[in-house]
Amino acid sequence: MGLWIAQGAVIDRLKHLYGEAHDYLSMPVSFEAHMKLGSHPDMHLCRIKDVVFCSPMLLAQIEAVANGIYAVGINRGNENPHSPYPADVGYNLAAIDGSVYCKKPDAAVDAYIADRCLPRIAVKQGYVQCGIIVLGDSAVITEDENLKRVMTAQGIDVLLIRKGFVKLNGHDYGFIGGCAGCYNRLILFNGCIEKHPDFEAIRLFLKTYGYTWRSLCPAPLEDCGGIVYIPGPNR
Repeated sequence: MGLWIAQGAVIDRLKHLYGEAHDYLSMPVSFEAHMKLGSHPDMHLCRIKDVVFCSPMLLAQIEAVANGIYAVGINRGNENPHSPYPADVGYNLAAIDGSVYCKKPDAAVDAYIADRCLPRIAVKQGYVQCGIIVLGDSAVITEDENLKRVMTAQGIDVLLIRKGFVKLNGHDYGFIGGCAGCYNRLILFNGCIEKHPDFEAIRLFLKTYGYTWRSLCPAPLEDCGGIVYIPGPNR
C-alpha cells in the first residue's frame, strides 16, 4: 500500500493499473492559480535519501488522504513555491548518491542540507527534478547538456537524449523526468516511451541498471510534473 500523487489524467491511468491496492491524490487544478505549472508534483515535493520535503499547500492535501497516514514522515517546507522564477524551484531538486543538485532550495530544505553536511552541487537548470530520470545512485537520463556536464564530473553515468520530444502545454517542450515516475524499479511514463527517437538507447540504459519500463498510454510523451509514489508507513 502506498500513495500515488499525479495530475488527474495520470491518476486515472494508475487506478486502472493498480486498482484499490494503493491510495491516490490528484493534484488540484487550483494550484495553477498560484503559479505556472502549479499542479505539477515536482514543483512541490522532493526526496533527499529517505527524507521527503513537501510544500505547505501540498502537505495539506496529503494530510486529507487516508487519515493523514502518509503525512507522518513528511517534512513541512518553509514556503509554497510561487512565481516568478526561481522562487518556484524550491523543491525541484535531485539528491543522488548523497549529493544534492539544486539552484535555490526552500529554506527548510537548505537547512537540512547544511545540517547533514551534504554536498550541494549548484546547477544552472532550476528544474532539476523534472529534467532527469534518476536510476539509483549512479545514473540518470536527461536532455539537459549542463546537467550532463555537472553530473558526469561527479562520477554519474548520464544518458543524454534529444530534447523536444516531450509535450508540455504552453511551452515549446517539456522534460523527460516530468513525464516519468519510479515504482519498484519500474519506470512509468505518461505517454508512449517507445515513440521517442532515442527509445532504444533508453531501453538499453534502463536494462543496464536493472530497471524495466511501462507506457501508461499510447499518446506522445507529456510532461505532467512527474509521477510520485510515497510508500505507506509499514513499507
